[in-house]
Amino acid sequence: WLFQKIFLFFFEEWFDPRPNDIVLNYTGDDCSRTSFGYSALRARDKHLVNPSLMALIPKLEYRQAAIDAVVEHNYSSPSFVSVHRRSLERQCHSRVMNNNTYCTTHDPVTANFCDIVHEDVVKAITTEDGPIVLFTDRQDWKFDNTFPIRDMQPFRVQLWMMTLSSVHFGNTASSVDYLIHHWRKGREMRPQECWPPFSSR
Repeated sequence: WLFQKIFLFFFEEWFDPRPNDIVLNYTGDDCSRTSFGYSALRARDKHLVNPSLMALIPKLEYRQAAIDAVVEHNYSSPSFVSVHRRSLERQCHSRVMNNNTYCTTHDPVTANFCDIVHEDVVKAITTEDGPIVLFTDRQDWKFDNTFPIRDMQPFRVQLWMMTLSSVHFGNTASSVDYLIHHWRKGREMRPQECWPPFSSR
């Protein structure tokens, strides 16, 4: 019940209103609202496309704040590369080794973006892709500090900023990047073996 209340607050506070996806949930004497139909946010479904997730987008104020931040920091001249580096409470490596990722095949080398550093990204892109901007959970500064540009916007704003980039490097064990993959609607994400364009599935 407490989790439902917390998730509902998050759902209503961060995302565009979707009244058709809020239902009454009767639990004993308690009648409370709960979010319904978005369990795929937490499920490892091996990249089955969930149309509901494409429509579950942040509120306009956060989307606009993301656009403003990109312009203010001159990230979009003409474009930028976003990198989502996550330690996942120090569980990133174990998740990858146990195949608890969103990749379609079990390839720890391809899937392991846990220790990604600035040099890895530089080698994988061209200068035309734009500056490299890091978005991080700040749980491992050893790797974070290899990136000259580290964004400090609120996370709810960063979510949409990572959607706006020309290329996005997503953590393969992160449900956040699974959601961003839907929002990008086929625009390039790395590693492509784990984040293929929807049309290739």
